[in-house]
Amino acid sequence: MEGSLTHAASRPEDRGTAAKAAVVTGAASGIGRAVAARLAQDGIDVLAVDLHPDADGPGTPHEADLTDAVFDVVEALTSFATERGVELLDVAIGGLAGQPSVASVIAGATSRAQVERNVRAGSWTPTPDDLAQLEKITTPPAE
Repeated sequence: MEGSLTHAASRPEDRGTAAKAAVVTGAASGIGRAVAARLAQDGIDVLAVDLHPDADGPGTPHEADLTDAVFDVVEALTSFATERGVELLDVAIGGLAGQPSVASVIAGATSRAQVERNVRAGSWTPTPDDLAQLEKITTPPAE
């Protein structure tokens, strides 16, 4: 099946990716589990996200419910970043570092470029109004 979509998508070298990590949703069963297993087999570090994660499944299990509300928060954070002329990574690292209770931020990286980008992201300093807006965006509504 050389050249087929199945073949082309089955090996990282054929996908043109140098991926070291992947997040797979729905990883406890079905297609999600199969994808997580294949990526792990290819040597990729897999975060296996599911509402009911399987501790014996492929990858590192992580419980999460990826609802529309979660994606709404991501969209709001993206808009927040765009309005300030920064990237989402700047908001993630700089916003976390700007929290009064946070002494330091440790962000993983697998390349020099990622380390440099993380350092630049930490240079964004949110104003008190920015922090209040971030709190508003990320606080779940009372049920």
